Amino acid sequence: MRPRFEKGEELVFVTDIVQLERIVADENCTSGASTSSAGQAPATPAPTRSQRQSKRQIDRLRREITTLNVELARLHLDETGLADTTAMWKTIAMTQLLQRQRAEHNNKVLKRMLTAQHLLAKSILNGRVDLLQAIPKKASSAKILSNAPRVGPLLFKTSN
Repeated sequence: MRPRFEKGEELVFVTDIVQLERIVADENCTSGASTSSAGQAPATPAPTRSQRQSKRQIDRLRREITTLNVELARLHLDETGLADTTAMWKTIAMTQLLQRQRAEHNNKVLKRMLTAQHLLAKSILNGRVDLLQAIPKKASSAKILSNAPRVGPLLFKTSN
């Protein structure tokens, strides 16, 4: 369901209604005072007690409608703010999840590379290099290097 008003427009609408009701009430007061002050008898008979009670009840209900409309508009604003906040936190959480997964993947790759370098350095220090053992076992790299010639043990000349 689409709201009739955009954000903040409800309060403007309600305050406009309140101002219009005040203007109408002021006009009713001034028009009644002008006929009385002129000394002419009012065209309508004086309101009875039940009519005055009905008018007061109608005025009270109009004021209650106004306050309830203001409260409703405020609640709608709070509700949309909550939805915006929830969407914002979901976006932040998803971004952090993706960053964490990317960091974990990079960490695994770096550990494999470190292991390969460590094995290579160890075999060099022992005097032999076996490239297939130094490279971490991965289907694609093992397939590529399977056709590569093996390097035998290195002979170091020592000076006597």
